Amino acid sequence: MALEIGYLLYGRYRIESVLGRGGMGSVYQALDENLGIQVAVKENFFTNEESARQFRREATILATLRHPNLPRVTDHFVIAGQGQYLVMDFIDGEDLQSKIENGGLSDEKLVVAWARQICDALQYLHNQHPPVLHRDVKPGNIRLTPDGRAVLVDFGLARLMGGKATTTGAKATTEGYSPPEQYGSSSTDTRTDIYGLAATLYTILTGSQPQDGLKRALGKETLTPVRARNPKISPGIAAAIEKALEILPENRQQTIGEFQKALTLAVPPDGPSRDDSAPPEEPGKISRTPRRYGGFPLGWILTIGALALLVVAGVVIVALIGSQHFASLLSFSSPTPTQANTAISLVTPNTSVPTVLPTVLSTPVGNSATLAFVSDRSGIPQIYSMDIDGKNLQQITNQSEGACQPDWSPDGKQLVFISPCESIDGPYSKASIFRIDADGSGQTLLTKMPGGDYFPAWSPDGKLIAMTSLQDKRQHIYVMDSNGDNRVSISPTGAVDYQPRWSPDGKRIVFISEPGDRSVVFIENIDPVNLHRIEFSTVSDPTASPDWSVDNYILYVLRSRGQLVFYNVDQRFTQNELTPAGQGTTTARFSPDGKWILFDKVVKNNRDIYLLPIVGEKIPRRITSDLSIETDPAWRPIPAGS
Repeated sequence: MALEIGYLLYGRYRIESVLGRGGMGSVYQALDENLGIQVAVKENFFTNEESARQFRREATILATLRHPNLPRVTDHFVIAGQGQYLVMDFIDGEDLQSKIENGGLSDEKLVVAWARQICDALQYLHNQHPPVLHRDVKPGNIRLTPDGRAVLVDFGLARLMGGKATTTGAKATTEGYSPPEQYGSSSTDTRTDIYGLAATLYTILTGSQPQDGLKRALGKETLTPVRARNPKISPGIAAAIEKALEILPENRQQTIGEFQKALTLAVPPDGPSRDDSAPPEEPGKISRTPRRYGGFPLGWILTIGALALLVVAGVVIVALIGSQHFASLLSFSSPTPTQANTAISLVTPNTSVPTVLPTVLSTPVGNSATLAFVSDRSGIPQIYSMDIDGKNLQQITNQSEGACQPDWSPDGKQLVFISPCESIDGPYSKASIFRIDADGSGQTLLTKMPGGDYFPAWSPDGKLIAMTSLQDKRQHIYVMDSNGDNRVSISPTGAVDYQPRWSPDGKRIVFISEPGDRSVVFIENIDPVNLHRIEFSTVSDPTASPDWSVDNYILYVLRSRGQLVFYNVDQRFTQNELTPAGQGTTTARFSPDGKWILFDKVVKNNRDIYLLPIVGEKIPRRITSDLSIETDPAWRPIPAGS
């Protein structure tokens, strides 16, 4: 039955509005009164056994998925005689179909940025065991959140590769967006989703749907070239889309990663850069193609203006608080033993927060002058290093299958990383850990057991490396010598543990554990004979990327919110929000002195690395600004003798 506004479903979900109606049910926006958050509730009316089976399959598929560009299922239940219900994240925003109908077509760079996010989501789906096919990629099933995140929704036609195809009770095709092999009893695979995404891009960029795939296969229609409908589209982007719309699957790009790379490399370097649309109030952004006004570089104008402001501010501050206090503000040095916990404890509960003037970005910042990070600016993820001020950029890795997840040795002379970042058989199932010198030389393979190693973390004394491994077919945490020898598991048999990070003294680790369908942060010792797990914090949101500061604070990401929070180890159930929700953050790291954080976030649909002090400034400073995805930041400890 249709649910009325105000109805309390299942004693928990208060119906607030109808988001859409169909022949087999409706989708509602509701308030989860247990958690106080907005959710989407999808219902099914039990029209027949096939539709019920299909609905259960959608719930089963979505319940296991965790990706920032996919919705997350939080509940599934049946009410006898009434219906079947699926509860998932409420994705605020407008779908691309509405944007097209409202005439809100965007420039190709922005469209490609959206497409790359959906490619990430599809690659994640295709790398599941077994692979998940969405099979209904179209503008109406891609929503744009207010923070610019593209989310792929509606898994009503999804299936597992090798599983039974949808039969009666569901329309398994959408004219214009479904390839020929999706009609009738033909088999579908990951190339089916490539076609659907390409058809979606065709529609967004031209304002018209491509000719139907089945009609083209039967010779009744031919595909109108992209540039015949919109001559402003770059030839490379048009070619990538048209190749993905080939009738025969073998003539398309063979993986979603290949399609993503083709789109990325085809984006023209000229024209307005993405920094032109970045929020003007964000300081610290680095422009590699500075605009000029009246023949004078914009960078010099901004620099002179900033220096002038600093001089004026300095005079005012000195007058107000004295020269000695002003000098202390400008020196943001590492804490002495007697200063431990001072910086962060200023914002813990029951403590008044002082007025802290913004610090001047000096070098080294956070007791580190350099960071490593991952960028796909070459078309495939590789590891780069760069000074905090944006200078001395250099590519460290050149892996044919990409490289990611860098972590520095304590002396700052070497890195560990993984390659490939993902594989067609599943995320990290073929990943290995490598060690490499800071200049890109001396690469050594550390993984000596098959199964997939990833999320490496170097111990504070440099003797051990903790990592996540699929060696025993589950996500378990292992510890090994820094040369790859003497691997030992520190996860119980039935656990699902990943993303380990070390405590400052090297005696414990913090990591993510998923008992049931919850992600929780745990602290554990590293003695395999006497395993001892302490639940650090349980939250309703899935968590990721924990880190442990020298001042004994724990930092991690609330994945569904893309938000950074931190806790004192001794006040583990008292959460402090460091950044606003909705920033799309996936990775964050404390600086060596515990006073700063490097993290990635999304602004105007582009992912970059940002810098933020724990105390003081509230607006993060952009560290990277290339037209590519930048993530996985890692602080480089200052090498001894530097």
